[in-house]
Amino acid sequence: MKSNKNGFTFSRSKLITLGCCTLLSITSIVALYELSDVPNKKKNGFRREYRNNPFLSPMYSKALNLGGYYISGLSNSYIYLSNYSDPLILMRYDYELNFISSHNIGKSDSARQEAVTVKVDSPYIYVINRETSEIHLYSLFGKSHPKLGFHNSLHPKFTAASPLSPTTFIVRAIDTQLNQYVLAKIATGNQEVKFSYDALQKQIDGFLDIDGQLLYEADSNCVIYVYYYRNQFICLDSNLNVVYKANSIDTNRFSKLGVKKINSSKFTAISSPQIFINAASYIANGKLFIKSDMMADNEDRRLFGKGFVIDEYDLKDGRYIHSFYLSRMGKRKFDDFQILGNRLIAIQEDYLVEYDLTF
Repeated sequence: MKSNKNGFTFSRSKLITLGCCTLLSITSIVALYELSDVPNKKKNGFRREYRNNPFLSPMYSKALNLGGYYISGLSNSYIYLSNYSDPLILMRYDYELNFISSHNIGKSDSARQEAVTVKVDSPYIYVINRETSEIHLYSLFGKSHPKLGFHNSLHPKFTAASPLSPTTFIVRAIDTQLNQYVLAKIATGNQEVKFSYDALQKQIDGFLDIDGQLLYEADSNCVIYVYYYRNQFICLDSNLNVVYKANSIDTNRFSKLGVKKINSSKFTAISSPQIFINAASYIANGKLFIKSDMMADNEDRRLFGKGFVIDEYDLKDGRYIHSFYLSRMGKRKFDDFQILGNRLIAIQEDYLVEYDLTF
């Protein structure tokens, strides 16, 4: 028996039991980690090429004092932000990240605020309601942001939309016959709808496994769809003809999602943690920029943890060009980004951050 200074007594058998329990706990944690499908635990089978001095530090940063912000759009003079908790409050900043103004666009008819997203493409504001499949069009200029158009009961039901013009939209629609997502082009004036059935490819359930980001750039007249959970993106023209399908540089060709069917419903839910492959993306300057969560075999793990990797692809053919890092603000997560010219604007949780791409 042994006594410590406080008078507690330990037997040798108790010490051995305690040591065995501790060892067993550590062994169990290590075993569970090895058996789990943790991203970047092992080599991912690809390499990255980097620009000279690839680690970018912020040119400006601004505390927003609240999370949940995303970038509604960029104009030549201003950065526009919205928040998922109150999406119809439009915030405006200049490119030195000085706050300029805050305006209420209008009143939401949606019961769920998170179903409403705002996109700014000067001189227009598009308020997209995924719950009701409605798109409201407003003028960007003037304090009242007057409503210019109202599109009600759009067919088909959609879960994402990207405006081509004030009266034409590309949407990710729900096809009830195929029971999966498809892309569609909607002309709101005459309610004409054109579907693309061969663009999005089902791997598991046709919804969660097809989830991704829908992008459009007017200069190239190019529609891009980037899958979240597999290493593929699709380029289409504005009439939804597939121009090419390309792969991002990692090797994850299949969605690694566990899904389960919701009782008494046609819908499915994720039953295991998502492994994001392409977490965020944007089109600018004739390139597709993808924020990747996959670590390359030639990357330093410590460096990878200190920054966020952006991979660049040629928009003409989907060819990989090179990569660079954006430095992380503390331990904050990366939420969103957009690019205008040589300015990259990002949201890192409750921070607005600007980087200079001239390097």
